[in-house]
Amino acid sequence: KTKKFLEDLQILAFYFLCLLVHSTAQFKVVGPDHPVTAIVGEEIVLPCHLSPRMSAEKMEVTWFRSQISPFVHHYSDGKDQYGQQIPEYQGRTELLKDGLTNGSVALRIFSIRLSDEGQYHCLVLDGMFYEEALLELKVAGQYLVSVFLSGMALSDLKGSSTLGGELSCWCDAAGACSLSSGHSASIAGHPRTTS
Repeated sequence: KTKKFLEDLQILAFYFLCLLVHSTAQFKVVGPDHPVTAIVGEEIVLPCHLSPRMSAEKMEVTWFRSQISPFVHHYSDGKDQYGQQIPEYQGRTELLKDGLTNGSVALRIFSIRLSDEGQYHCLVLDGMFYEEALLELKVAGQYLVSVFLSGMALSDLKGSSTLGGELSCWCDAAGACSLSSGHSASIAGHPRTTS
């Protein structure tokens, strides 16, 4: 009897081990391996997907910052849940549901703010199994710089020109600018932010 009991116990342990291995290898959550960059005032999609690709329609998806609650965005029971959403994100987030059947759990954030910069966790829960990915969002401001020219030669433009009047350009936080003439230039210094 003891021998039979031990054999049954070994078989049971083997099946339990197989079940455990199977349940821990269901999927991985994959995000970009580089920071995602957004511009203040624009919208951005934070990409994230399941690997291997499988439907996430019946899973729970939670996007959060440093703690899981309150969250940036939460999806469960086939719909968005806003009960414990961080107030600063209310009305500004959308889980892209058209990709759920293919394992995409990407999040769109509208009207990007400087305070949106930082780390985001994408957590996907399927029953008792969960995985998460960590993403980094960088936010660049937009600056309007007005340059007043009075017969000054600008060699940064194609060729060498002498211009007079006012020239407007948009610059990002790194100082790369697009001039109203369609050319680009680099401006040193600290441009003033406009809202």
